[in-house]
Amino acid sequence: MLRTIFVLLMSLLAFTSFTCLMNDDPDTLILNYVPPVGGMGGGTRSQAPPIYVEQDGHTLSFSTSYAGCMIKLMDDDNFVILTDNVNDNGVVGIPTDVSGVFTLLLYVDTHTAYSGEIELE
Repeated sequence: MLRTIFVLLMSLLAFTSFTCLMNDDPDTLILNYVPPVGGMGGGTRSQAPPIYVEQDGHTLSFSTSYAGCMIKLMDDDNFVILTDNVNDNGVVGIPTDVSGVFTLLLYVDTHTAYSGEIELE
């Protein structure tokens, strides 16, 4: 009995560690839904799924379904550093002279935004 509990605990620990490693990919940014402030009507009952963005240096690759969506890069003081649109291929290039840690906002439409942290070197 004790051996069974030990094996189950070790399996759970291994699965948890593996899951954390999968979500810790430094080349993938996770953008989470930003609920509207002061909106009317009831909110959604379930959490909106995150958006995954591939980062290769200063190049961001979104799903092509986000083509035409606006992004904003903001510093800690909420100052807008960059505004751009996702191109038809799902790509946004950030100038190489921009470096530091920023908030990346993706506006899917006028009422829907996603946010995450990005580090540029």
